[in-house]
Amino acid sequence: MVPPQRRNDSKLMRFKPDNKRKLDAGEVVANAKKQKTDEDPQVIAKCPEKRADIFAAYGIVIGTYEALKEIRYETHRGIGKERKGKGKGYQREHFIPNSCFMAETKRTGKTVPGAEGYSEGEAITYFVYDNQSQGTEHKFLTDKERDFAQRMQKQEKFATVNEWLDEMESATVDSLMNSGMKRGGDPIRSKSLAEPEAKLVAKCIREEYEAGLSKMNVKGDVKLGNPISGADARPEATGAEETEEV
Repeated sequence: MVPPQRRNDSKLMRFKPDNKRKLDAGEVVANAKKQKTDEDPQVIAKCPEKRADIFAAYGIVIGTYEALKEIRYETHRGIGKERKGKGKGYQREHFIPNSCFMAETKRTGKTVPGAEGYSEGEAITYFVYDNQSQGTEHKFLTDKERDFAQRMQKQEKFATVNEWLDEMESATVDSLMNSGMKRGGDPIRSKSLAEPEAKLVAKCIREEYEAGLSKMNVKGDVKLGNPISGADARPEATGAEETEEV
């Protein structure tokens, strides 16, 4: 197989699998517990290069919403027919729903207070399987997002970015561990993970997404809306307007 390849583009991590380089995340976690070395999962997730190795090992295609639109997922993974922007049923997943950052009922426009620098095009996303069909990872994650937003709505609360990150990191672990989940034809992504692996991969995805928010100057204490709950409930709009079309 061709070794993992990376473009010199900070917005996109694009890989080809190589079994010789495949990391055993369970072993990494076990060694970290024994040795307390720099291979601690928390340290791995904080390091961009180590995150990249984890993404390569576990078939996670991750990058900005705009950058992933431009790649042919199934071509560089070697499966399916070419379909720009999606790739045989795979779609871009926001770790936190884009609508939570919007103060209006559209994909772009005024943002909630504190998210003036947010742009969907620059937000980190990764490919998950399918288009909200029952039993797929995309539907599973969307249901988790909706459930959390509905809980917040019942409490008359707007969760912070950090609270959303905690919730979706946990949901991502559950998704990666679920042996009955439909994940498409990708030979690596189609497999469920053991708990140590799932926790490491989910932590790396979270850190990548959080680093993207940091570049947009969106902090962890920013309160987000609950429109995915089914109610048009959002913090008061700011004067900022995100006009980029994606």
